[in-house]
Amino acid sequence: MAENELNPPKAGGQFGFMGKIGATDAAVATLNDQPYLFTILVVVLVAPEQKKKKEPKDNKKPGGKPPAAR
Repeated sequence: MAENELNPPKAGGQFGFMGKIGATDAAVATLNDQPYLFTILVVVLVAPEQKKKKEPKDNKKPGGKPPAAR
C-alpha cells in the first residue's frame, strides 16, 4: 500500500478552515466543489435569530356583541 492511502491529504482549499472546527474531509471537499452550500448553511443558522419575538396579546375583551349574537 502506498503511504497516501494510509494518510490521505488534509482537505484544503477555500473552506479548509472548516476542517479545523470539526468538519469532515468529505464535508470540506463538498463545500469546495459547491460553495453556494456554505451560503445556505449560514442563512439557515442565522435566520432564526433575525425573527422578531411575538408580543403577548392583551387580555382586554373587545367591544361589541360576540360572534354568536351578531
